[in-house]
Amino acid sequence: MPKRRAERTRVAPPQERRSSRSADPVTALSLFLVAERARRMARVMTLGTLDGRLVASSGGPDPSRVAAAGSLKLRGLATPELLGDLGDLPFYVTVLHDRDEALVLTCVGGLDAAGAAEPHIERILA
Repeated sequence: MPKRRAERTRVAPPQERRSSRSADPVTALSLFLVAERARRMARVMTLGTLDGRLVASSGGPDPSRVAAAGSLKLRGLATPELLGDLGDLPFYVTVLHDRDEALVLTCVGGLDAAGAAEPHIERILA
């Protein structure tokens, strides 16, 4: 009986899950926030400092105002009026701990996915 040769199966190379990437941390954060905002179906996502300064964002209007409102919400001072036209949407805030300072991830509209973005942002900032 002749020996049978093993059939070879072609395996497709793994696909890159990110369509855009950057070595610059601020650009990489912005690209990540674009993708995360789409996953959460949010109107705006910002990453800011504890005192409300904008670091990176996706969506709008007025991401600087959203970053400031996220900072104020942590202190119990945020009101829907701070968000203007977005004031009737759900508003989520998460604190991330960077090496240098704490950062505030603010999401307006869409789904709350507490803890989902933090490992990715920490990796980008590492």
